[in-house]
Amino acid sequence: MAASILKLVSLRELGLRNHVEQALLPSGIAEIDRLIKGVPRGSISEVIGEDGSGRTSLALTVLAAAARRGEVCAYIDISGAFDPMAASMNGAGLNKLIWVRCNGDLGTGLKALGEVLSAGGFGIVILDIAGVSRREVKKIPDAYWHRYRLALEHTETILLLLGRELTARNCAVLQLGVRTHKKQWAQCRGALRGNNLFQGLTFELALLKSAIHRSNFKNEEAPAIITARPRFV
Repeated sequence: MAASILKLVSLRELGLRNHVEQALLPSGIAEIDRLIKGVPRGSISEVIGEDGSGRTSLALTVLAAAARRGEVCAYIDISGAFDPMAASMNGAGLNKLIWVRCNGDLGTGLKALGEVLSAGGFGIVILDIAGVSRREVKKIPDAYWHRYRLALEHTETILLLLGRELTARNCAVLQLGVRTHKKQWAQCRGALRGNNLFQGLTFELALLKSAIHRSNFKNEEAPAIITARPRFV
């Protein structure tokens, strides 16, 4: 009897492990995918960084990766930071993107997020709270993140939070931090000679937490740092 129970537990663990390994969305940036293999589905992930750090660029890259797979996505834009042109040029298909504009109202955005997750069928849902004051963000009850986490379980949907500091706490499976490494400029020619044209930036990415990729940590006290080159900030 005991042997049968152990066998059943082993099979369940194997099934869960295989599900986790398969339920990943590659980010589209080779350096990142070598580190984390992809963004985990059916869970919450966070990308944090200051304005201009590469935070939004990384999110658009993941959004484009989902769009290439024909997935329907949603961008819940609390403070009007989303740029459709930049998203389109980065490869995100706008024809399958729901853009929720909240005009600075965090409560409206959180309510919309709950409705989107309840509707289901989305590949990735981005909640951009980077423009919300830290004071307001800290007022979000922990129960909200637990509710969102439960809504995501057994689905293929990714909830990606964009902010300036970690928000979802223990409910997030993956947490990444970005910061600017080097901005790239090119000298203009012709009539615009003497001016510089912004071409992009190199950003450093730190793996702050990964609940399903523990083996990637060489030293858990020192997050891994990598460099990637996105098209947009």
